[in-house]
Amino acid sequence: TESRNGTNRYRLVNGLDEFVRGETGQRLVFGYRGVRPYDLSKLNENVRSRVAARTEVPTLKHLLSAIRSGDAVMILFGSYRRNPMRSDRMDRIGGHYVAVVGSGEDTPGDAANTSIFLHDSNDGRQGKKIVVADPHKNSLELWDGRQRLIRAVGLVELIDAPIRKDGRIAFLETILSISPRSMSESLNAH
Repeated sequence: TESRNGTNRYRLVNGLDEFVRGETGQRLVFGYRGVRPYDLSKLNENVRSRVAARTEVPTLKHLLSAIRSGDAVMILFGSYRRNPMRSDRMDRIGGHYVAVVGSGEDTPGDAANTSIFLHDSNDGRQGKKIVVADPHKNSLELWDGRQRLIRAVGLVELIDAPIRKDGRIAFLETILSISPRSMSESLNAH
């Protein structure tokens, strides 16, 4: 993590892999599913073959599958605020990685009414409950700096997320699953 730019998605995977290999000798398998393309060439050479990357909108089904597989799961949620000059656009003003520690349906059998529980090292909230809303129906454009990232339609909105303040909306952008299993076992689990 850099003090100015935060956590880079490539340094996160490289750092986790180096730490676990150094402490346990174990090689991890990583699954990336997110709205931004994942360039494997930016990873350390020894970890590239153990990363399965998919550029697609991460859904609630994907998230729950990763949690229930027994893998360690981290999510990145992006913080967006309406652009005051363009009503059809929201601008990304930050993002935050957190560890997922569990999930539960608020109404049994109703996956759309699901809560996830997070460990957020930024504010010490262990087991913080975050309510997950239905996939967003609005087709607002989401922008990251000067480039259009994606439309909001289909993205999972996180209600009560730590960065939801001052009219910000938090969207699930990335699911990172971390597994000690082999690549083929990990891919079949999701």
